[in-house]
Amino acid sequence: MKAVLLIFLICAGAFLNEAKNNEICWLPQQSGFCRMRQLSYFFDNSTQTCQSFVYGGCGGNRNRFHTEAECIETCV
Repeated sequence: MKAVLLIFLICAGAFLNEAKNNEICWLPQQSGFCRMRQLSYFFDNSTQTCQSFVYGGCGGNRNRFHTEAECIETCV
């Protein structure tokens, strides 16, 4: 019985840790309000893929990555 409880706690902890690490991936894409025009990537929840967008350089949120690889590593 203790082994089953231990396995459950390990799995629950791994799930909660993963959800915490990926909470930024659930944020909507925001381009920001400045005019810098920097190519960036965000995780699109509707398609479960990383998409490119033009970031303005300020504002926005944390669902913004410098490379597609960084987006994939964090969210996929």
